[in-house]
Amino acid sequence: MVAGKCLATGSPPNELLQSWVGPQGSLITKLSRTRSGLIWGSLDASPAPTDTTSLLLTAVVPAVTMMAYNMSETMKKSSKRARSPLPPSSPLGPCSSPPPAVENELKVFLTSFAAAKGISSATIQDIFERLQDAQYDPDAISEMTLSNKHLQEITGLAEGQVYSLRKYARQWCGKIEAKRAKRKHWSELA
Repeated sequence: MVAGKCLATGSPPNELLQSWVGPQGSLITKLSRTRSGLIWGSLDASPAPTDTTSLLLTAVVPAVTMMAYNMSETMKKSSKRARSPLPPSSPLGPCSSPPPAVENELKVFLTSFAAAKGISSATIQDIFERLQDAQYDPDAISEMTLSNKHLQEITGLAEGQVYSLRKYARQWCGKIEAKRAKRKHWSELA
């Protein structure tokens, strides 16, 4: 040290090293980096320390240094991941289409069902009005406790179409709930 400041180059003076090491041996270790990882070694070939404190320090200092190095590397990697934006096609990204508004959910669901199953828009409009009058939404249609016979009476659909409607409702509701959960997650992050 010169006037209270550390020198940036050169090794510490021998008298400083001796004050750290003491007469029994070297506590100073160095960290070497190789292709296979980290290697610990002693700066000099002096005999190993013999007192308990020296032995403890000899074991602890390299371990603490390695832990600090590993934590530093982990933090660097995690900060890189946090900064990298998700690709637009990512299912977790905020770019997916928004879920329909609750008041439009039945109409959007039935329109989607009609497109998937080739049902005419006039038939879907009639089914929409019947289900809306009975205050059904896709969640209610997907409920297992709802009888197929009752749903068949309300919608006027054939038995097989009712089964398809309920299966489609379960799948559709799962997708909508996932979209709402993602939207909530992204709004909490913002």
